[in-house]
Amino acid sequence: MNRTTVDSKWSLKVVAPESQVWLDLLGKSSHLVFHEPEWAEAMSLAGRRILCAVFLWEDEVKGGFMGVKIGFSICRVGYCNVPYGGFLGERPQGEVLFGLLREFGSQQGLARLQFVDFPGSGLVAQSGFEVVEDYTDRFRLKGQDVESLPQGYRRQLRQDLKKLRAAGVEVQSEDGKAGLQVLHHCYLQTMKAKGGIARYELSWLTAVQKSLGRRCQVLVAKKGEQELGAMMIVDSKHCAHGLMLASDPAGPISSVNKILLDTALQEALARGMEFFDYMPSGKSASGVSHFKKLFGGERVVLQHEMLVVNSLGNWIWKRLYQVAGSFPGRLLLHLKRKLTSK
Repeated sequence: MNRTTVDSKWSLKVVAPESQVWLDLLGKSSHLVFHEPEWAEAMSLAGRRILCAVFLWEDEVKGGFMGVKIGFSICRVGYCNVPYGGFLGERPQGEVLFGLLREFGSQQGLARLQFVDFPGSGLVAQSGFEVVEDYTDRFRLKGQDVESLPQGYRRQLRQDLKKLRAAGVEVQSEDGKAGLQVLHHCYLQTMKAKGGIARYELSWLTAVQKSLGRRCQVLVAKKGEQELGAMMIVDSKHCAHGLMLASDPAGPISSVNKILLDTALQEALARGMEFFDYMPSGKSASGVSHFKKLFGGERVVLQHEMLVVNSLGNWIWKRLYQVAGSFPGRLLLHLKRKLTSK
């Protein structure tokens, strides 16, 4: 069954991301690269099942959402999207919306649905959802040039960048797999050092690069032949997004992330981007938030929404997530990564 209805003129229909129905909705909606068929392809290549549906008022498409299905058995989650998603266009209100989404989630075997807001969505959170407030920081590039760009930086940052360049640190683009391997290695080392959960496999980064082509850029920071850190940037129509940024915490030079992000801003400006989105980092990541403030920019509040479809499955998902964040859980993820990389 690919159409869900409740007692109203609204219905919810499953569509393919590459369908004309979805493309037409993108054409009249505020959206990012994370809603486009190329992004769906990246998620599919990473082994995840795509969820894509539109809201119809009678038979007219008004809005919709796209995401992925993650998890297993009775604790699957519809995650819309990675890292942004949320709703496009219009959606029904109140119990009509909840009825459609719960029925859709049940048909898809989901424990819950999560909708991740994005800058410019205009989303106003509805009561009935579990709402998590987050934020991102965006740097306005429109109207800037190479000379004016660093003037928005903190003085300490400008001094650190000067020292990094004087020490021989350089940043260059890497088109092939080598840059991805550097990035993923630094990411894993950072998660290990901080005790975080390493959620992203190298195969996921490879899928993003393959699907987005020239809209995906990987920067690598080096001193001579020594690789110090890396960053992945993906482009929407007018906005560049810093998808992942990591340096080796055991590396010989600190502050490498600063020169990577500075280079990313400069190159986004050269590509004609109007904004650079630093991407959400969570309210608990105070160190990351301080790092972003060095570059200036403007804070954008985001409203993430979650709707429980199956209470038992939702409880199991939360418990599994807690286990994954523990030391034994991180060890199991590390062993799985070792085995699957052979």
